[in-house]
Amino acid sequence: MLAGAALVLAPTPACAAAGEEDLLATGIGARERALGSAIALGGPGGALYWNPARLALAGGTQIEAHFAPLAEGASLDAVHVAWPFGPGVLGGSLARIGIGDIETYDPLGTPTGSASFGDIEIATGYAVGLTWPPALARADESTVASGTGAGGSSALDVGVSFRLRRQSFGGAAATGIGLDLGVAAHPRPALDLGLRVRNLLAPALTLGTEAERLPRSLALGAAYERSLAGRPLLFTAETGFGGGTTPFAAGAEFQIVSNLTGRAGMNGASPRFGLGFTAGFLAFDYGLESHDLGLVHLVSVTARLGEGAADRAARAEQAAAAERTAAATAAAEQALSGATETLRSRARATEDPAVAEAAWLAILAQRPEDPEAKAALLDIEARRVAAARDSVRIRESERAAAVNRLQAEAVAREAAGDPAGAAAAWGRILAVAPDDPAVVENIGRVRDRLSATADSLVATREDLGARTAELERLGFLVRALEAYAVGKSDLATATLDSLLAIHPRDETALAIRARIAPSSALTDPEVREQARRLYVEGMRLFNAGDYAGAIRYWEELLALDPSNSAVRLNLEEARIRLRSGG
Repeated sequence: MLAGAALVLAPTPACAAAGEEDLLATGIGARERALGSAIALGGPGGALYWNPARLALAGGTQIEAHFAPLAEGASLDAVHVAWPFGPGVLGGSLARIGIGDIETYDPLGTPTGSASFGDIEIATGYAVGLTWPPALARADESTVASGTGAGGSSALDVGVSFRLRRQSFGGAAATGIGLDLGVAAHPRPALDLGLRVRNLLAPALTLGTEAERLPRSLALGAAYERSLAGRPLLFTAETGFGGGTTPFAAGAEFQIVSNLTGRAGMNGASPRFGLGFTAGFLAFDYGLESHDLGLVHLVSVTARLGEGAADRAARAEQAAAAERTAAATAAAEQALSGATETLRSRARATEDPAVAEAAWLAILAQRPEDPEAKAALLDIEARRVAAARDSVRIRESERAAAVNRLQAEAVAREAAGDPAGAAAAWGRILAVAPDDPAVVENIGRVRDRLSATADSLVATREDLGARTAELERLGFLVRALEAYAVGKSDLATATLDSLLAIHPRDETALAIRARIAPSSALTDPEVREQARRLYVEGMRLFNAGDYAGAIRYWEELLALDPSNSAVRLNLEEARIRLRSGG
């Protein structure tokens, strides 16, 4: 059950004549009035006045009592009731304005005495939540359903209220019937929209000579909730058209701490402020308004009890979810048992230890305490250890056999005069038995023999090099002498010059060339020495393949000694080779 009470603790203007101002249309609730707008807010408090569609958000049975002292001894009393009924929520309201001892006058202004004025309204309404279109439906009830923010438990709420209105003044009385319509939409989790048509069917009240209908009006509102520093921040806005409405109203609400909320709003040109405080199931709201006659203080106290339609639906959904979870768990357990037995059969039947181990491990992953799987894995591990030991023994035997075979090979190669082969065999033994000192000693001994053999080979190679150079030198001398013997002095001279290009100080070559060379026209010793250097340098470049360089030196020599036929032959040969590219 939800019980509430609201008090307006400051005077308000006295009501005017019947039919001119609908005082009972004044909104109820310190929170709603402090925000300046409640068309799109959730919660059923005063819903038959603010928006009948808000009845659909009742969290359970709610009773709200309202009392406000007005000016001139007037008072406003109201009681609002809402309770879940069928698929929606049913609401009822009784409101009364009473003013006593009103002085009366005739048309000429003469006092005629006093009379009392009374205005009573009995209202009933019904609201239901819809979930069309389905994409807009919500799975849970938001904070506004409890009157704390924007949002609702369905995509669209629709409500209607019927009002029986009776006014009396003096001995006259009038009764009329009215109808209001309200709509609340929740297109997004943080956004709510509201629409209210008041006096869609307007009561017609006749206290004088003519019937007066209460003004028809349309109001549109919105509420939007955001998060600021991890706390909810709510904005509201409203606009109205028709009699008794405000062109624009807006407000904001922020949760200062977990149980304290601050509010501020504007209704037309009237600023409003408020605070909200919660303690358990109780909520205290305070509002402050500024009017022409001064400040108006409002206080509301609300207690939320009972279970509403949304709570019952949520509880039913939780129960259904629990049943689904239990069914899914049972099905999973059954499937797990089947999978476990399949793995057990595979592990028992296979001859492959790896396949059996994988199957038993899979069983343990599903059932960590399975005794058969534990025992089987221990047996597999024991057999693996035994096989590893046997493998180690086999490897040790094979290693010993390999060492004996390689030792025999090393000894045989060393005996056959093949120290390199013996060293290779001992090296392979060292790879098998790295800690055997005898192997290391034998490798050192064979290495020493190989070093001595290498030194001998180097000396032999150097001697062979010297002998080869001498044979090459003798070849040049023999070819020169053979050419000279058959009368080819020029070829003999060129051959000796080639030798002198390699060994410029070869005395034998110089002596033979001096004997077989034709007499030179050069008589100056310095010129002859220059000619000799030019010839030798040309031969060096010719033998190196630099024919252009050789031609350059020999042309310079020919300029010194034009009668030197050997130089001419060399020049011709160098030019031929240069033209042929090598």
